[in-house]
Amino acid sequence: MKLKQPSLVVAFKDLPHFRRQILAHNAIRLLKNSTDANGLSKEEIATIKLYVSCFFLYLPLNEALRSEQYEQIKPWFPYLKLFHNAVYKLPKRAGVHCRVVSGNNKIDLYQVDSFVTWWDIPSLITNWDVFLSSE
Repeated sequence: MKLKQPSLVVAFKDLPHFRRQILAHNAIRLLKNSTDANGLSKEEIATIKLYVSCFFLYLPLNEALRSEQYEQIKPWFPYLKLFHNAVYKLPKRAGVHCRVVSGNNKIDLYQVDSFVTWWDIPSLITNWDVFLSSE
């Protein structure tokens, strides 16, 4: 069964009231100013822009994902569906992508060529100099 993609504003309906209000306000603002050459709709563009520009979204979303608890992640499902569909439409980029991990990272626990479940949405950069300057 294929689920219908929710609208961006409706995607926040199960979040706490104050967070829902802030995110909906920002989403509406972003929807008005969104253009794209990759075939993304205004809602899909705003979905990505909202994630990268609004700490009221990415901090609690990633906290919920890292908890690995269904009840904490469930309210985010509509937004995650929109986000997944939008990111999937972006052009693929070959090359080296760097992930900066701040704080107490446990990089030494990972084995070369092993698979790791990363329980949040990482932001990646492709510029090695920017990566090195952020360490």
